[in-house]
Amino acid sequence: MVFLLHSLIMKNPFWADYNDNDLMELSLSELKLSLKGSMVDRAIGQVKAELTKRKLWFKLNFWPGTEWFCPDGYSGISVPFYLIHPRLVRLEKKMVGYAEGESYERCLRLLRHETGHAIDNTFMLRRRRDRVGVFGKSSTPYPSSYEFKFFSKSFVKNLEDGYAQSHPVEDFAETFAVWLDPESNWKKKYIGWPCYRKLLYMDSVMNETKNMKPMVVNLEEHEPVSGIDMTLGKYYEKKCRRLCVGDSFWKVPLKKVFICDKSASSNFSAIGFLRKYRTELIDDLRVHTGYPKYKVKRMYNDLLSQSSGMRFSLSKDELEIKDVMSYHLKRKAKNYFNQGRHQIIL
Repeated sequence: MVFLLHSLIMKNPFWADYNDNDLMELSLSELKLSLKGSMVDRAIGQVKAELTKRKLWFKLNFWPGTEWFCPDGYSGISVPFYLIHPRLVRLEKKMVGYAEGESYERCLRLLRHETGHAIDNTFMLRRRRDRVGVFGKSSTPYPSSYEFKFFSKSFVKNLEDGYAQSHPVEDFAETFAVWLDPESNWKKKYIGWPCYRKLLYMDSVMNETKNMKPMVVNLEEHEPVSGIDMTLGKYYEKKCRRLCVGDSFWKVPLKKVFICDKSASSNFSAIGFLRKYRTELIDDLRVHTGYPKYKVKRMYNDLLSQSSGMRFSLSKDELEIKDVMSYHLKRKAKNYFNQGRHQIIL
């Protein structure tokens, strides 16, 4: 009965029909969020079933937080609050340009990754000496950003942007995620790759872990949204600043190509146009600049995210605008890569 009540509340919260301005005035704690009955809750159930099938029985807690995160020393995972309700997903996408974990498949990949951190904490696996030779030192300082090698076979592929390449601890979590995924077919897909030895190591360690007693059982919630009195407006102000959303790098070419129009509909917006001609503009830029396609895609995705909150309408014929946009992209490409804007912010 209690579960049903929570589900009904999350399906019909009092703020579901609020406009953006009114919603942004609410504090995170006032949202009264619960994972129960949400898409994330269903994904958590699937991951727990996968752990059970692998005979990995250990207590694992989940709570609504501000980001995907498994704190050191915790047997639990913080899940971004916006994934609990479609209205919050829409706000996240408007403010940031995307909602990490929005799809069920992407949510599963992130949950498996964070579960890798949780099992690492629970059994203190980073203390194993043999792990250093496989993944590197866990004590290595985290970089502020990283650049990945798209075609590297030394790392598994779970999350995009070559996240396994960012740090040895993330490499471990990504390898665990692939190992846990029942559809990864890792024994066939990765055989012959240098990262195959990491998967074999993970398989061996997890078989040992089945018979181990947990060394850390900390089910406390770290910075849950229920205890955060900051308004959504302030939260997004800080988040956008951290992610460099609203950066002026793309504003000049956008204003040269499009005209500002606050009443522009989604069918005639800059973001809609850029998505429509995405493939053509990326291919043209790749041929002209000689940069690898994955780097050009990274640059184009950055352009999309920076323009998502802008309201523009088309000022000329579409094909003419496409040519003008292509010209400005080519002009900006060199500075974009020289400034390291293609690197992934951690």
